Amino acid sequence: MTTTSPDVSSVLAGTLRAHGVTAVFGNPGTTELPLVDAIGRTPGMSYYLCLQENVATGMAAGYAIATGKAGVSLLHVAPGLACGLGNIYNAFRNGTPLVVLSGQQDRRHTLLNPVLYGDLVSLMRPVTKWAWEAQTAEEVPVAVGRAIRDALSPAQAPTFVSIPLDLQTMPLPDSGDLPDAGPVPALGTAPAAMVEAAVAMLHAAESPAIIAGDIIGAGRAVPELRRLAHELAAAVYWEPVSTYANYPTSDPMSQGIMFPNAKNFEEIFAKHDVVLACGLGLRAPALFGGTNWSAPGHRVIALTDHSSQGPGIDVDVTLLGDAAATLTALAEASAAAMKPELAEQVAQRHAQLVEKHAAARARVVASAAKRALDVPINTASLMTALYEKLPENATVVDESLSNSAWVQLAGQFTDELGYLGGTKGGGIGFGLPEAVGAAIGRPDRSVVAVIGDGSSLHSIQALWTAARYNVPIVVCVLNNASYRILKGGLMSLTGISLEEVEKVPGLNIVSPEVDFVGLGRSLGVDGVRVDTVETAVAAVLEAVASREPRLVDIQVDRGTRKIFS
Repeated sequence: MTTTSPDVSSVLAGTLRAHGVTAVFGNPGTTELPLVDAIGRTPGMSYYLCLQENVATGMAAGYAIATGKAGVSLLHVAPGLACGLGNIYNAFRNGTPLVVLSGQQDRRHTLLNPVLYGDLVSLMRPVTKWAWEAQTAEEVPVAVGRAIRDALSPAQAPTFVSIPLDLQTMPLPDSGDLPDAGPVPALGTAPAAMVEAAVAMLHAAESPAIIAGDIIGAGRAVPELRRLAHELAAAVYWEPVSTYANYPTSDPMSQGIMFPNAKNFEEIFAKHDVVLACGLGLRAPALFGGTNWSAPGHRVIALTDHSSQGPGIDVDVTLLGDAAATLTALAEASAAAMKPELAEQVAQRHAQLVEKHAAARARVVASAAKRALDVPINTASLMTALYEKLPENATVVDESLSNSAWVQLAGQFTDELGYLGGTKGGGIGFGLPEAVGAAIGRPDRSVVAVIGDGSSLHSIQALWTAARYNVPIVVCVLNNASYRILKGGLMSLTGISLEEVEKVPGLNIVSPEVDFVGLGRSLGVDGVRVDTVETAVAAVLEAVASREPRLVDIQVDRGTRKIFS
């Protein structure tokens, strides 16, 4: 009796499963068909069909963000990779463990430069930490295993493997033992001497601050950061364009968010004499305003998971280590070294921060109340009212751009998945597929996507995938019929008036305006259009309760103001 050896595609699918991968997002082409077939035949694996490659990479990245696992996307040679590159770039800038796989043309006729052939590794190298094209059948599962482990290892980032078509159907006789998944390499606690130096600096501070970057949310280190913030009575800010709710905004040590503009960077560093920057990933604002944010006399401690520190801040102490472990060490060392007179100062600071937090929240609520009856809808009023009614386990995915400040400021988030952003790369069209991927990865949470109308149109095909697999996501399109963020940016950049801005071509989505409800229905998602806060909140809550994919077209204020200034 003879046995047939499994082919490379079957072994690759088994390798993915052995490494904990259960979901693959893709759009198939001829050079990936054996891989798609093998994934579909592998128990415990699901292939999610996406109608466009940038949707597939965005969904895989959203899945990775929400679960902490590798998100896997399978794309179609050079054109497919090019289409998916926008959200691969976002994942690269966000530090997301995205694994991108692609078919490649049969190597036996690459000399003839066949259709769809391209240098895939060179295309992907600038936006990945490791990129490889398999040369033999035996190395395919090894390369894929490495790609998963590298993506998940500090510092997390996308990886890429190209698999030529002629390898995919080859038998792999020595495939009985799949590559050992093993534990993913991890950092330990930062060196004790550096921890002690950091604590001494923080104890000497009159006004310490902590910038909570994505190293906190990705490392699920929010409880440890919260302990340290209270131990020191340090003001905590989200880093600009956060991917996660990196610190609970419901906590009184939370003093707001940083914005991607020069003035706000300067203000934060100017009013705090010691700043602990936890994975500050976005240092340069959108518009130029200088190249350094830490003024002379201000001390900076950097907690990081990679050895290279780029420009933007002058770092006095670098803590290279796991975020949760190092924050715990800092809190313990601080408690052990706390003198009675310092404890008194900390208590006074704590009381002041509690008061500031309450006052800031009162201002948000008051501002929202003033415009609660506005038609079209005021976003501050909408989000404040909506957050009061959403389930406790809700995840709000934000790509509302010109409205993002209110989506963040109005929320009282309690864990890292209460809010998900993630466009440090600046490429729009990430939020909608991110939300679908997050909902697939975390079905225990109610996922509400708050997306600008312009952003949604870059990846609207994600609605079809949500409908096809009945992913219970609520998509709130904040519809102002324009690229309002560009209008505000142009006003800041050039100083021209709003009247002059309206004459600039390409900034309004009108003539015709998009029928988002009709568009959603054409892709299998029911929806409704609303123009008051009351009807909007009711529609969103009904959609959440339905546990079906739904769309709410929310007519928001179309006024424009300066942005990034």
